[in-house]
Amino acid sequence: MSLETEKQAILDRYVAAYNRHDLMVIAAMYTEKAALYSPYGPAALGHAAVMQAHKDWFGANEQNKRMRVIRAEGKGDLAYCVIHYAGDFPDDAGSLITESGVSVNVLKRHVDGHWQIHITSLTSDTPDHA
Repeated sequence: MSLETEKQAILDRYVAAYNRHDLMVIAAMYTEKAALYSPYGPAALGHAAVMQAHKDWFGANEQNKRMRVIRAEGKGDLAYCVIHYAGDFPDDAGSLITESGVSVNVLKRHVDGHWQIHITSLTSDTPDHA
């Protein structure tokens, strides 16, 4: 299995959990010292802060979240992947608007062999969030 295919499988699990608002599954996907840098809110440093950012995001009524690996490389217990993300949000008129961007993610291999997200940095394609 290629590294890109392996990382896409991780993202597919994340998206499925995100769309269900399943914070327990998402929590297991991040390291204890995780960091999340986002144009949608302040930096979230540490596992608890990253989980709080997800709780906050769940309140935005995002629909149809999707992620696709653009590039992935790694060596040993560290890897990175560049991801295109998108999601649909209701506007005040009830129409859906798409928010999209790119994220760079650093992953660490846990001692039991599974990969966890250690750092995420999001860049929005939307000028208001760039």
